[in-house]
Amino acid sequence: MKNQNEKKLPSPFELFGLEIGKGWLPLVDPILLKIEELNSHGANIKIEQIKEKWGMLSVYLSDYPDELEIMIKAAEEQSTHTCMNCGKPAQRVWGNQSWIYTLCPECLAARKIKVRGPVEARTILPSD
Repeated sequence: MKNQNEKKLPSPFELFGLEIGKGWLPLVDPILLKIEELNSHGANIKIEQIKEKWGMLSVYLSDYPDELEIMIKAAEEQSTHTCMNCGKPAQRVWGNQSWIYTLCPECLAARKIKVRGPVEARTILPSD
């Protein structure tokens, strides 16, 4: 049972902000603007977390409408071929220590990541 005076724990977004590279900011900005617009008209959309997971953008919200779901899915899909670091065209690859990266060739080289091969979409993404 919760105590009436118990404080709610902050969300990962409240603690860490955006947990993505600068290359994905253009993918997230329209979503953030839409949330701001909807909330200014009475919605109560809360950002729980925005991060990189499995080499792709992951956006977690609460109490959001279908139109935001469409925007999120599009941004997540776009992130799978956009460099998370610089925003150039990129490919998802298996890298160091079985980590998945979505980086352009230049950013891969700059970060000295040894590529083990491309990521097949069906090996990571759940089927619809």
